Amino acid sequence: MNEESECKPITFYGKTKLDAEELIRKYNIPWIIFRAPVIYGPHQPEVLNRFFLDAMNKGKIYIFGHGDNLRSLCFVDNLTTGLVSLANRADINGKTYILSDNTPYTYNEIVKTASETIKQKVKVVQLPIFFGDMLWKMYRLIDNIFGLCFVELYAIKKMQLQEAFDITKAKKEIGYNPNVTLEAGIRNTIDWLKNNPKG
Repeated sequence: MNEESECKPITFYGKTKLDAEELIRKYNIPWIIFRAPVIYGPHQPEVLNRFFLDAMNKGKIYIFGHGDNLRSLCFVDNLTTGLVSLANRADINGKTYILSDNTPYTYNEIVKTASETIKQKVKVVQLPIFFGDMLWKMYRLIDNIFGLCFVELYAIKKMQLQEAFDITKAKKEIGYNPNVTLEAGIRNTIDWLKNNPKG
């Protein structure tokens, strides 16, 4: 997907972000929109900490499906590099950019890299997709009736989706260069978690 792809948010949270984009375009003020996939690294959300802690402490990671679906991630240092590039440009008013790591990864690649980084075998437990679909229906029901959002259930659904983003536009127009690799990003994140086990 790129900046011109149709947006199809699946949660109220996503819809409000899209609404904000549409609202800001209506006003005669300088604006730049940036979109990022899952952002990971030091001080990341608890739900992401759990992925790394399970790998380190249990040697086990649960995924829904076969782990071959593509996923774009953005290490926090890559994101800040992109934001600085946006802030220092006066010629990009009214444009939208995607900021992520250089390439998308499969879940299997992410787990393999995590395993190599912590230097221990990480077992992948593949859970059936229909179970993830069932949990997603539960999420939607709770959201519709009570207006509540359970991040864990949302994360399960996201784990099943293909979400690969193209950052060609940001590279060409603002010189975006996300040079922190997946291996370096995971190593940095794990080092931080070792010193901050509670996040």
